[in-house]
Amino acid sequence: MAKVEHYYALCVEGEEGASEMGPPEIAYLHLRDHEDFGRILGIAVYTAPEGEAQREDLEGYEGTMVAPVSAEDLLEAMQRGNPSSVFLDGRKLAGSVFLGLIKEELGIPIRHPGSFSRRILPQASDPCDPGAG
Repeated sequence: MAKVEHYYALCVEGEEGASEMGPPEIAYLHLRDHEDFGRILGIAVYTAPEGEAQREDLEGYEGTMVAPVSAEDLLEAMQRGNPSSVFLDGRKLAGSVFLGLIKEELGIPIRHPGSFSRRILPQASDPCDPGAG
């Protein structure tokens, strides 16, 4: 993914005080409930302020708006809400994949688990193929 100059996200009005609304906050979308894992969340992110995906999301989620957000805002939202899916311009990505893309864009090293053996097994031979063997 090429570096994006500006991101936009589906947001809700932020809560600041009794009389004032705070800045918009990235909205977490309730995708479904899972018996073992609880509530499954997602977020909607865009590379432009207007488009088909934005219109569909605004119609589908009452009380939302599309607002500019930074890569840092997205990183914080990913870490706070741990969404399993990110809808980038309407395309579904695994949350972990999007988190890696944002970290890479921000120059944050991606930690890999300690050493592990990468044993790659050869392709199983096909018993129906007489030449396999």
